Amino acid sequence: TRIARGNPFNPGESGDHALYHVTIPFGTVTTARFAALKLPARPGERAAPIGQAIYLHCPHGYGDTKLSNAWFEKALGVPATTRNWRTVRVLETMLSPPLAGAR
Repeated sequence: TRIARGNPFNPGESGDHALYHVTIPFGTVTTARFAALKLPARPGERAAPIGQAIYLHCPHGYGDTKLSNAWFEKALGVPATTRNWRTVRVLETMLSPPLAGAR
């Protein structure tokens, strides 16, 4: 839930969720370490680390970005996983506690 609510790019409910992703490294990545990276971003692409997640906005599509899971794994030296925003939202729904009185 923390990851789903922490997106600084705010795709909103009606935004094109296919353009937003989150990469989660399986290791500690400090802000300084992330800042030292030379991101191979195309114009308009953005990446922001918040907590242990790296939020991505890829307006040209994830298939056309160099900000891929493989790139982050190599650059950071740790395994990682990347999920599209639609998947993040589905997981948030699955993990949210049911409303009081719901059956």
